[in-house]
Amino acid sequence: MGFYGYEAMALVLDAIAAGDGDRAATARAARATRDRDSVLGRYSIDADGHTTSTAYGRLAVIDGALVWDVEAS
Repeated sequence: MGFYGYEAMALVLDAIAAGDGDRAATARAARATRDRDSVLGRYSIDADGHTTSTAYGRLAVIDGALVWDVEAS
């Protein structure tokens, strides 16, 4: 589950580096992400700042046990 946080931080750090200290440029760099290969698979960021990834996971209780349940929307 930590891989979501890992990838979010990796994306932000790459955007900060591309933005060269400028806040607006950093935001533009993050939103300009296209076909990024990551631990989550390949994804892009759309104009609204949302990921194009359709796969997600969640914690679920299955047969009385807490398990990581991966789904695709």
